[in-house]
Amino acid sequence: MSVSELTTWAASIGAVGALLLLRRGNTVLTGRDGRMSTSTTLALLWTWIVVWMLGTLLVYAMLVAEDVRYLTGGLSGPEPLDALAPEYLLLLGGPFAALVASKGIVAGRIESGHYTKTGSPGRPQHRQLITNDVGRTDLVDLQYVVFNLLAMAYVVWPFLADVKGGLPAVPPELALLTGGPAAAFVTNKLVAAPVPVITDAVYDPARRTLRAKGGGFRPEGRSCTVSVDGTELPASGDDGCVETLLEQPPTSTTTVVVTTGTGQRSNPQRVRSTAPDPGRTTEPPPPRAEPVSSSPPPPRASAG
Repeated sequence: MSVSELTTWAASIGAVGALLLLRRGNTVLTGRDGRMSTSTTLALLWTWIVVWMLGTLLVYAMLVAEDVRYLTGGLSGPEPLDALAPEYLLLLGGPFAALVASKGIVAGRIESGHYTKTGSPGRPQHRQLITNDVGRTDLVDLQYVVFNLLAMAYVVWPFLADVKGGLPAVPPELALLTGGPAAAFVTNKLVAAPVPVITDAVYDPARRTLRAKGGGFRPEGRSCTVSVDGTELPASGDDGCVETLLEQPPTSTTTVVVTTGTGQRSNPQRVRSTAPDPGRTTEPPPPRAEPVSSSPPPPRASAG
């Protein structure tokens, strides 16, 4: 096998592996709320890149150089694994440290009642890597993802350009460029205010009440308001379910937004009604037919 053939195969395997990880790894890449986890995704992508490069070098030593001494620099050439420590250990360890720290911080805040995680409706989506719980772009997450993707490209492209040269050298500035956003990502998990999330909104015509379900509505027991098509209404309830009186029945386009006492606004949610469809008529079931006896009627008694 030639170097060019190995490079082509390595690029194909690397790309397919990354795509499969992003498209089929929903059970691994999602958090407890059903959303794609930024920290988990970046940690696994870096793991795949390092494993893929080391595997490619091993194949090069076996099929191209035909001597495993190549891996230790025993063929009068540069040692291909010189850059593995500490640069690649930092690139690999930083996302994992951010993963462990952020998971611990979020779990602690949930347990203490200062944060709420609500299940996300629908399937996980890649845009959730750079958005918060209500789908708005989070600048800290965006910076964390973009800088790591640039660092991945900086590592992968030189490696494919010269597989024989081994792992490309990584300047310390690049490790700092990814480490800074990782620290900001963890800090954001620690200080970010809880964001209210609506998962369902139902109108009960019998009670004339609108009920919003989700989480994060009343952090630390503070009050909240419900906005129905822009009209602010007082609300009562708990952190996961609030309701308000609504005199006029909602239309098919009515949306509701919950605003917490700290000013955080939830995602807009379409309101559905529990009223039966007025255009649907319910016909009574047909009467049951009386069973017909096949035996002859009893004889009539004669008058005596």
